[in-house]
Amino acid sequence: MTDTDYSTTPLQKKVYVLLINYKNPRFPRTQKEVADMLGIQKSTCSDATRKLLKLEFIAPISNMKTNVLYRRGKHHKIMESHIKSNYLEEGEWFDMYGEGIRPPNNAEPYKPVFRAHINGTWIMFTVTQKGELHKFLGNKFNDKGERLLETLFSSEAYSLPGSSNYMDTVFYDGKWSKVRYQETASKKLFYVQPSSKIIFSDERTPDEDIVGPFVKQCIPLLNYLEKYAGWQFEKNSDGEYIVAASGRSGKTGNGSQKEYGMDGFMTNLIHDYTGDTGIVGKSPFWFDHSENALGANGECEFSKGDYIEAIDDLPKTKKTVDLLFSKVQSLEFDNIQLKASILEKENFLLERQSSMYGILTMPSIHEVSVTKTASGNTGNKGMYQ
Repeated sequence: MTDTDYSTTPLQKKVYVLLINYKNPRFPRTQKEVADMLGIQKSTCSDATRKLLKLEFIAPISNMKTNVLYRRGKHHKIMESHIKSNYLEEGEWFDMYGEGIRPPNNAEPYKPVFRAHINGTWIMFTVTQKGELHKFLGNKFNDKGERLLETLFSSEAYSLPGSSNYMDTVFYDGKWSKVRYQETASKKLFYVQPSSKIIFSDERTPDEDIVGPFVKQCIPLLNYLEKYAGWQFEKNSDGEYIVAASGRSGKTGNGSQKEYGMDGFMTNLIHDYTGDTGIVGKSPFWFDHSENALGANGECEFSKGDYIEAIDDLPKTKKTVDLLFSKVQSLEFDNIQLKASILEKENFLLERQSSMYGILTMPSIHEVSVTKTASGNTGNKGMYQ
């Protein structure tokens, strides 16, 4: 699969804002209404809409051929992160009418999005009943209302020591997933390698929970195969699918880990400072051209959730550091003043001590008088004789 370029033009951003009615999505607009509001040709608006549909930023609300209305699509968070960051890139933000404006001082700050995915991991489920391996009648219909044949595995089995295996890539629920079926003498196992998720920092989960956040992505496909292709998978007493591989302990294969790719804006910003650096999957962070990367030039990736939290908290961190630095300066100034005050008091006490010592060691009047008298008697002795 080729890398997807999620970049958009200012006009495409404006069309997006107006089509879904960014301020009140319950009342979306048609392409004609948007073209009239922006003063552009309908064909120009149609080209922009086609790009937004292709990137799944928007999706049609119904199957109408004319006067189509649109809602937010699967990847709307990417587009809206672009809109929120556009002030940093282009010097303007977009209001609810698609007009570029400079934000007030208290405007909502840019909030990065991340592409969460697992590397080197299959989520494994135990098969209790093997269904159709190749063709089956699903829930898709042709123009005549006839159900269409769908394909699970397009090729025949390949052999590994002790097992027979099938592998393919299927498209369901709006995304591609790799699937594998393995049959041994004692087990039947079905593997799913889920696609990535677009999340905000506060949606991250503990690093050791590798497959947990992605299990839900497998459920629609398993349900579909059970309903239309004759498969059955092991469930618990509550009817939930049991993951045969341990998601909590993270022991799901050698080298498997959860990774977070940054959006295009933050990737480019970090790359400007660091350049190409890191070893993919090994160092704390790295740059690569991952499949489905959010940025046109690849993405910066992390393997630890703490890193994305740190990136998301950078504005708050900087504000905290500035505040602490200011407090340290204030404390240093107070400390200097305190030292000066102590030295002043010490000098005052030393001066008083010196004065007291001088008073205590000064000769008394009696001693001075006795000394003078004794000296006078000695001098007058010859006169009396």
